[in-house]
Amino acid sequence: MGSTSTDDGVESAALQTLAAKLRSDTGYRVLVVAPARNKSAASMGLTLRQDMELRARPDLGPDTFALSGTPTDCMMVALDATKGLLRALELHPVMALSGPNYGPNMGTDVLLSGTVGAARTAGLYGVPSLASSSTSLDKSSSLENAVEATVALAHVALAALDGLPARNWPRNHITVGGTGRRHVNATCEYEALPHAWVLDVEQTWPEGHTLCLSDRVMGRALLSDHSGRPAWLQQRGRPAKSGEAAAAGEAVYSAVGASARASA
Repeated sequence: MGSTSTDDGVESAALQTLAAKLRSDTGYRVLVVAPARNKSAASMGLTLRQDMELRARPDLGPDTFALSGTPTDCMMVALDATKGLLRALELHPVMALSGPNYGPNMGTDVLLSGTVGAARTAGLYGVPSLASSSTSLDKSSSLENAVEATVALAHVALAALDGLPARNWPRNHITVGGTGRRHVNATCEYEALPHAWVLDVEQTWPEGHTLCLSDRVMGRALLSDHSGRPAWLQQRGRPAKSGEAAAAGEAVYSAVGASARASA
């Protein structure tokens, strides 16, 4: 099926129950990649300036991995276009699920939720995704109900997708370098994982990510008119011609980039 995660951590009973039910009900191979410990309210945060460890957890179920990172890190490790875990295992995702989360994610909570952040990350990588949360804080029944509801919703989504592999994965990507690179080391012995598998997480970014925007597009976003307002707001008066704005914007972006490199 693809990747399953949650911000409650890899040992979440709801996550493991969901994975088991999906395996038995759908017949798909379900890959679980979740934080090694609870990472609630992580949003789309990344682990920077330190390596992460990927460890197999066969005691929790088949194809289950714990990552010493955030929910977003987990999706990136699973779905990276060139050296992600699915690539290493020669799998193609159908969809990604994140949850069920313990406690409701409603209103502005969706901006803070690591569970929702993981699903958004999967979408950026071109994989249809769902995030689910319990609307009750009563653990005695709420998570069981949330699992059943998530499985039912997954069946609806799979039917809409005709059960076919994600058409937009892997997306076109760009390769970046520099001090922002992070590494994931697999310290586990796992028969299906290549020996000494290591992933440079920030080596590639999917099409649609801001790092994939061209200098001309980024320059246009940075360009201001004579009043200091963003030029693309097209305030009163004649807006700059598209060619003029793009050329000027590219120059602005290049200058900003040169200044940033000089100060680094």
